[in-house]
Amino acid sequence: MTYKYKTKPYDHQHEEFTHHGADPVRALFWEQGCGKTKPVLDSVAYLYEEKEIDGLMVIAPNGVHENWVADEMVAHMPDRVLARVRSHVWYSTDTQKHKRSFAATLKHDGLAVLVMSYNAVWTNRGRDAWKAFLKGRRCLYALDESHRIKSPSAKWSQRILGSKTAAPYRRVLTGTPVANSPFDTYNQLRFLDPNVWRPYDIQNFAAFKTFFGIWETCYTKDDRQFPHCVAYKNLEILYQHIHELGSRLTKDEVLDLPPKVYSKRYFELTAAQKRMYKELTDDCVVAAHSGELTAMLAIVKLLRFQQIVCGYLPASDNDKTLQQIPRI
Repeated sequence: MTYKYKTKPYDHQHEEFTHHGADPVRALFWEQGCGKTKPVLDSVAYLYEEKEIDGLMVIAPNGVHENWVADEMVAHMPDRVLARVRSHVWYSTDTQKHKRSFAATLKHDGLAVLVMSYNAVWTNRGRDAWKAFLKGRRCLYALDESHRIKSPSAKWSQRILGSKTAAPYRRVLTGTPVANSPFDTYNQLRFLDPNVWRPYDIQNFAAFKTFFGIWETCYTKDDRQFPHCVAYKNLEILYQHIHELGSRLTKDEVLDLPPKVYSKRYFELTAAQKRMYKELTDDCVVAAHSGELTAMLAIVKLLRFQQIVCGYLPASDNDKTLQQIPRI
């Protein structure tokens, strides 16, 4: 390849790009921090310069999708290509300005980029825009945090899997391809290759679980029965396809990073911080005893403790603007 990078890649990023940057389909099952986005953007720039594509379609978790345009493309896409880019970040707003921006991106005489959240995919407006973009442009179609489509019954999974063949180049990116079980890979690999399981006569998710799982019938206290997976089988076949369609990397394997250094910092809370910290502690105790302290609520509470200690709090739960706690 005669491609010139904008930013120097790590060795594993360079190897991925030089060996697989032009592959029609590819999975980057790289642990967080390994730099999955850069080789994908280098592939986009290379394929655009080779006149293989004229569009990039990215679906990512809400909030993360904006980073592709605001941060990642600016950091890694060569300026010679970036100058030919028009991008549109899809929002739920239905303003005329938003409509005009999408229409102009769709008709752009250069590299058009549409980034969208998974939530937007199953809205009617989002679906129509996403279909029009894939139909109107020759795209590299990327799913960031692709484990989001692991459930075949999820609406966005069904819609995304139905659109996979609309793009000649496809990528899936996630650091947790197997979050709970090997069954999580079913949809992710099907997005890349719709026929990946056909040689094993696997026609649906139930057949996939039967092929890779060992099941037994269990019973509830009221004598209702349900299937329970007690072990896995044929995993060598699954790993073979994962390595044929992509790669799996961890930070320990590819990054020469020093060990983390932890240190303690002691300080005195102000009177206002102490009062707020105690109020929040009491709220957590009440919520825990009442059974209302869910995992998600616990995470939010921990964040509030940290914000109090740092001296800042949001004005309200719906306000992302942090306000300084008065030092009294």
